[in-house]
Amino acid sequence: MIKVYRHFHLSGAVGADIRTAQFEEREHLVVPVVGLVEGVIWPVNAPSPEFVSAEVLAVAPQSWNGVPVMMDHPTDASGSQVSANSPRVLESFSFGRVFNTATTEHVLKTKRLPMEAWLDVARAARVGKDAEEVLGRAREKEPIEVPVGAFVVMSDQAGEYNGKKYGGSWLEVFSDHLAMLPQGATGA
Repeated sequence: MIKVYRHFHLSGAVGADIRTAQFEEREHLVVPVVGLVEGVIWPVNAPSPEFVSAEVLAVAPQSWNGVPVMMDHPTDASGSQVSANSPRVLESFSFGRVFNTATTEHVLKTKRLPMEAWLDVARAARVGKDAEEVLGRAREKEPIEVPVGAFVVMSDQAGEYNGKKYGGSWLEVFSDHLAMLPQGATGA
C-alpha cells in the first residue's frame, strides 16, 4: 500500500441548473459538477490507469465540502503541482468552495460523486482572466474541465474493470481541491 497525491479531470455538468447565492456576504455562482465517478481513470501524475470504486468514493463524501475551488491545479515556483491548502496557494488560485456534496447512499446508488462549486464572483476577478472566463463559460452552460486534487492510498494490484485495464486501485481518498481548467485545456 502506498500513499500518493493524484488529480484527474472530468468535464463539468453541461446543461446543469446554475444559480446565484450569497455566501460570506458575496455573490457566488453555484455550479453543479461531478467530481469523480466509479471507473478506470488515468490521473495526470500517475504512471498507469487506476481503478476508483464507488465504495471508496462513498466513504465520507461530505469531506469534499469546504475544499477550495482553484483556477487550474495549483503549482509551486518550479511548476510542480501542490496541495491547495497553504496561504500562498489559496491567495493565488482559489475562487470558491465546494458544498452540498452527495450522501454516501447517493454515491453508492449512482456511482458518481456530485457536488456544487460555489464560485466567488469578486474573488474570480482578483484571481485573474482565466477565473473570470470560467464564470462566463459556466453562465453560458459551456463544458468546463473539472479536475480534482486528492491524496489517495493505493493498492498496486493490477486488474480490469468493464474491459479497461488498470495498474492499481484507490483504497482511500482524501479531498484536497476541485479545479476549473482554462478554456482549451483538456484533462487526462
